[in-house]
Amino acid sequence: MKSLPINCSFCQWTDVLNNYQKHLDQSHSNVKCEDCGGIKTLTNDEQRLNNESLQMPSTFSTLTEELLIIKLSIEESNTLLEGAKHNQDSSSLPEKANNSQYVSYDGTLVWKITNFREKMNRLIKSWTTDSSMKYLLDEAEQRILFYTIPCNLRSINLTAVVGKQMPPGWQYMQQVKDLSIYNVTSLTEIFLILQHFHRIRTLEIDVQNTSEILSRMPDTEKSVLRLPYLKRLQVYGIFELLTLINASPNLNHLCIDHDCLIHQLDNKSICDLFERQIIRLDICEWAGIEPDSLQRIVKVFKSLNHLVLVPKDSAILIDWIPLTLLKSWNSEELPSLSVAGSPSNEAKTNLRQWLIDNTHLLTEDSFGVEYQDDWFNLWL
Repeated sequence: MKSLPINCSFCQWTDVLNNYQKHLDQSHSNVKCEDCGGIKTLTNDEQRLNNESLQMPSTFSTLTEELLIIKLSIEESNTLLEGAKHNQDSSSLPEKANNSQYVSYDGTLVWKITNFREKMNRLIKSWTTDSSMKYLLDEAEQRILFYTIPCNLRSINLTAVVGKQMPPGWQYMQQVKDLSIYNVTSLTEIFLILQHFHRIRTLEIDVQNTSEILSRMPDTEKSVLRLPYLKRLQVYGIFELLTLINASPNLNHLCIDHDCLIHQLDNKSICDLFERQIIRLDICEWAGIEPDSLQRIVKVFKSLNHLVLVPKDSAILIDWIPLTLLKSWNSEELPSLSVAGSPSNEAKTNLRQWLIDNTHLLTEDSFGVEYQDDWFNLWL
């Protein structure tokens, strides 16, 4: 057997089998078996295909969202182009002004959809066959929100009535960080929506009738509400905030209408929470600011490092406001202050000296003060 003749597979060498291994070692030591290399290549291909298959659901979800946006954009672009052909004169200006409300500056794409019901029905029929796609519909407002499961939006604006339409659970909404709820008519509407958003950082609630006090939330619902990541709460309207504050242990920035804030101050439990948690307070729509009510607020919010006041009447002179607050803030670490409004001409001549002449501040004290763009700002 060893004396059998053999030809080398890699060169012109010819000899007997007994010498073949020695020839391979000397002349072809780096040659690899093609079959072995093929097996390794197949193994790598299998791993790559497995990885790609795992990424396909996420990629499909993203493409589905993008395709919906493109479809809507194309339809509305065509509508606008058709309208432009027939509206080249100044008569179209009122319509353009009305359309400006649909411009978004927060990264959300917003359209004013013409023939809403027709397009809504067509979209729902074409998209609800996909189990990963959901929608929230407010027919009265003619608004519809399409989203995927899980939802990858960072910010969402919802009308209050859509809470009953939302699927159970909250994990599918955990990517949402900024939530706005508007046209609210009851606290139950707020609860139905918030139970799905455990990881929001900012929350804005806009009550439909700001002169009406919303009723309390039922006790059976209070224990379910959890907002551990909420840092900023903005409220337009009047309702009891205790439930929301209790559910938000890390809340530290409150932006609130004056009438709503006054409604809270007779409740000791919520005042205790205000004292411990709130370090920035923005009070808006304050009609008829009086020293007594201002001092009352200062006594409750003892942990403030910044206070913002927005009077309802922007024409009032605000001289007495910083003077009153500086008398009430007698601790070593004083909050900064911003007031929307104008000081008197006397004060504006030299704001720093005016404060030194009328308060306990001294020339050697380190503080800054300015009046710019209709805002009085004081840093202490």
